[in-house]
Amino acid sequence: MIQLKKGDCILILLLLLLGLLPLLILSNRHELLYAHITVNGTTERVVELSGNQFEEFNVSTKKGSNSIRIEKGTVSVYSADCPD
Repeated sequence: MIQLKKGDCILILLLLLLGLLPLLILSNRHELLYAHITVNGTTERVVELSGNQFEEFNVSTKKGSNSIRIEKGTVSVYSADCPD
């Protein structure tokens, strides 16, 4: 059986803590996601993409309008009056 000295135990603990440090730092980062709805380079609306949010709105321009849906953390254009 191997005898560990006090210094060996301290070194092992320090190495374990250093190995777990990135995990602890990165697990506490809960950054929010946002969608920026832009028309011709101008931001029309900024929407938070939380998991349970549901929202529908229209974005209108001189060339037509688009119906936007925010649902389950995604953004989609579900209706547009432009030609295919």
